[in-house]
Amino acid sequence: MKYQEFIQVFLLLIIGGVSGCRSGESERVIYNDPVTGNEVWQITNHPSGSSMPYFDCQAFTADDTWVVFSSNRDDGVKIFRSNMATGEVSKLSDMRSEGGYTMMPDGKRVAFMNSRTLYTVDVATLETESIITFEPAEDRISFSCSFTADSKYTLVTIYNPETGTRIFRVDVPEKKAELVFVTPFSAGHPLINPRYPNLMTFCVPSEVIREKKLRNYIVDMNTGIAKPFIPWSVNYGATHESWSADGERQYFFRKKWDEKGRLSGVTVCSLDKDGLNLKEHYTSAEYKLGHGVADREQKWFISDVQKPDINPLIKIDLVTGEAEILCWPNSSQIPSEFGHVHPLISASGKYVAFTSAGDSREITQAFVIPVK
Repeated sequence: MKYQEFIQVFLLLIIGGVSGCRSGESERVIYNDPVTGNEVWQITNHPSGSSMPYFDCQAFTADDTWVVFSSNRDDGVKIFRSNMATGEVSKLSDMRSEGGYTMMPDGKRVAFMNSRTLYTVDVATLETESIITFEPAEDRISFSCSFTADSKYTLVTIYNPETGTRIFRVDVPEKKAELVFVTPFSAGHPLINPRYPNLMTFCVPSEVIREKKLRNYIVDMNTGIAKPFIPWSVNYGATHESWSADGERQYFFRKKWDEKGRLSGVTVCSLDKDGLNLKEHYTSAEYKLGHGVADREQKWFISDVQKPDINPLIKIDLVTGEAEILCWPNSSQIPSEFGHVHPLISASGKYVAFTSAGDSREITQAFVIPVK
C-alpha cells in the first residue's frame, strides 16, 4: 500500500471511530422508470427483505443526509441507514425493531421498540437512549410512531382481550407515560395530532365500524371525551388516515362501493380537526388508491395503488386536483403488509420513499425517487 493510501485509510478509520459510525458498502442502483422516464434510486440490493417505514411515518433526516429502512438481515429485522450522497448502508442498532419505527420530527433520531422498551437512536452519531419500558409482558403492545411536532409526545397502546385497549401518551424528554384513554375494544392506528398534543384519533375494529357507522374516534386527552370523527356508510368507507403537518386537517381515502359491493372509486379526502369542512381532493375510478400523505405545506399528496403488479405511484396537486405518475413500483406483494408500497415524503419535500418487491415476487427492496 502506498503511503498516501495508508494515510487516507488511517484517517477514515479515525473519523469513523470518533463519530461512532459504522461504515458499509453502497447498495444503490439508479435507473430511469421505463414508463415515466423519471430517475429512481433503489437504495437496497440485498438478498434479505428491506422496506421503508409506514406511509405516515418519516424516513429521512431533516437535512436529507440519511434515509432509514428496516431489513431482515443480521439475525432479525433491524434498522439501517443509507447515505443519500454515497449510497453506503450501515446498521443503526444491534437491537431488533419490534413493530413500527420512524424518524422523529427533530429530524435527527429514530424511535423504535425492542423488548417492550421505547428507544431512540441518533442517525448520525448512533447514540442510543432508552426512554421507557412497559409491563406486563403478556399484553400486546404497539408503538404508534406518531409524534407531536416538537418530538415531545408520542403514543403507545397496550391491548388485552379481556380488558380492552389502554392508550398511553409518552413524554419523551421526561421519560414518563400517562394513561390517557381506555376503550373496551381493540384500538388501531392511533395518531397524535402534531400541533395539538391533547388530540388523537384511533380506528375501531370492523364489527364496531358496521355497528356505529364510523371509521375512527377523535379524543381530547385532557377531558377523556371521545367523539365520532370520520363517518362510514353502506356505500362509503374510509381507510388510512394521516394528519397534516400543521395539525389542522386529517387526510384519508374514501372508498365507494356500487350496489353489488364492488369498489367503484376512491377519493382522497380531508376533514379539519373538528370533523368539519370536508374536502374532496382527487378521485380515481381506475386505480385503487390505498396509502398516502400530504407534503408539509399541503401543496401535493402522494398515493400508492393497492393492486399487485399494477401500482403506479401518483403525485396529486392538492390545489388544482391534477395528478401525475411519478413511477411504477409494480410491487408483486401487495397482499403482504411487508410488501406494500407505502409511500412517504421527506420533510424537505425533495424525495419520496417507497417499498417494492418488483418482479421478484419474493424479496422487497427500499426505493427513493427525487421529486421536482
